[in-house]
Amino acid sequence: MVSPSSHETRASLIPGRKPLAMKSLYYSIVVDETHLRQTNSIAEAASARGFEVRQVVSEIGAIFGCADQATLERLQQIPGVEEIRPCEDFQLPTFDPSKPQ
Repeated sequence: MVSPSSHETRASLIPGRKPLAMKSLYYSIVVDETHLRQTNSIAEAASARGFEVRQVVSEIGAIFGCADQATLERLQQIPGVEEIRPCEDFQLPTFDPSKPQ
């Protein structure tokens, strides 16, 4: 598994976004099946505990955002959190018209 990378540089380039701390990494929170209807309130609870929520997909019980290690420990305490997974980055190669994409 590829380890998650720091998102400070990318986040600081997005207008209107506050730069993240150097140790913040991108994660997905997986909500267990019995709490799917509470995904939005779980996202609010995660935000209150320091998770920088970037996207909530309530239909599948997924919450995406950034956190440092200390915040991850607090997130584990939220009822309905089944798992916290690091998100992996990928980058497309530079466009080259001589090569099919």
